[in-house]
Amino acid sequence: MLSASVVTLTIENCNGAFAYLNGEYSGLATITSSSVWNYDGLLRVWLSKSSGAAIPAALTMLAEPL
Repeated sequence: MLSASVVTLTIENCNGAFAYLNGEYSGLATITSSSVWNYDGLLRVWLSKSSGAAIPAALTMLAEPL
C-alpha cells in the first residue's frame, strides 16, 4: 500500500538568478520502488509555494538510499 506524508521545506539565501526559489514550500513525499520488481525504495517529493506567493515555484525531488 502506498502512503504519502505532508512535508515542508524552507529555502533561503539563494542569490541572483535563483533568488525566486527562496521561500516556504509544502507538498507530499512518498517512498516507491524504482521498478515493478519492488527490490528497492526511492524517495519522491513534490513541493510548491503557496498560491499567494509573489513568484510561484515548484520543485520535485527523487532520491535513492546511500
